[in-house]
Amino acid sequence: MKTKSDKSQLGFPGSPVEIDPGPGRNTYMRPFLPLSDEVVSDTGSDMFRHVICRAAFMNEMVRYGQVNELFARWGQRTGIFKWADEVASSLNGMAVVLGIKRGSKLLDPDAQLLLSHTTLERVKRRSVRKQQQFLKLFSTFCRNGSALERSVDKLRKAGFASEAMNFVTKTLGLRWPWVAFELLDVFIRIVWLRASGQHIVRNYRIEPRRPNIEIVFKSRIEESLTEARRRLNREFEEIVRPHVSALKSGKFPLEKGRRTIEQYAKWFYQVRIEGRSIRSLAAEYHSPEDRSVIQHGVKEADRLLGLSGYIWK
Repeated sequence: MKTKSDKSQLGFPGSPVEIDPGPGRNTYMRPFLPLSDEVVSDTGSDMFRHVICRAAFMNEMVRYGQVNELFARWGQRTGIFKWADEVASSLNGMAVVLGIKRGSKLLDPDAQLLLSHTTLERVKRRSVRKQQQFLKLFSTFCRNGSALERSVDKLRKAGFASEAMNFVTKTLGLRWPWVAFELLDVFIRIVWLRASGQHIVRNYRIEPRRPNIEIVFKSRIEESLTEARRRLNREFEEIVRPHVSALKSGKFPLEKGRRTIEQYAKWFYQVRIEGRSIRSLAAEYHSPEDRSVIQHGVKEADRLLGLSGYIWK
């Protein structure tokens, strides 16, 4: 997981979380929370298109009014925002003692709620009185941070996953379980942002579904052990090669292709979630004669977003 403190690097204005499919097909980052299913398709290029579309769709979703209302209910019910604000308060207090504008500047950019080596060096150079003030605030920061971590753990174990799934199926009318888990993931990231001031960039990991491969091998009387091993490896390679080729096949989208997929995701969000009409979008983005372009985009986004292991029927 990477963090960023510069608002200018966010995916869209005012966004608390940037969701990025990554710069290329070989970007592999551990998800913050394990997802409910896999990204599956006949080709690796379609898997990559899925994560581009998924990232763009979720970037739109975190601005949706009903999603923000859902997050507000979760925060009020758990009291998790209180602990996040307490952490932020003590962090900002430590920053004032050290003469730093923002508390987020004290933290290690590659870890949650850990002070950076630079911060510790600054503390050593301060007067004894300043060090005592800092240590008092640091003690409060640690207590509040531990309480926040316990609250996040409780959130994961509570029945919020079921509530998120009901929200996705009944309120949003979507059939993909991964949306529910994405919403939980984003909510927890917003909590950490509120506490630390660090803007989080989310990267996806493409996990192809394991193929159902059955191999029957029997050694021959005239074969030596070395010959049998070579034949086994050769036969295994012949069976596995088509699956590996499928993952590498297809044309991976370049920058222009990525922007097109992101636009498809935005149209899908506007039509399926906001309830906008194709006609109104055509007037906004294109000429009225180009409604077929938007219809194709919405249909393609629906296909790409559905390239996951499970759906609700």
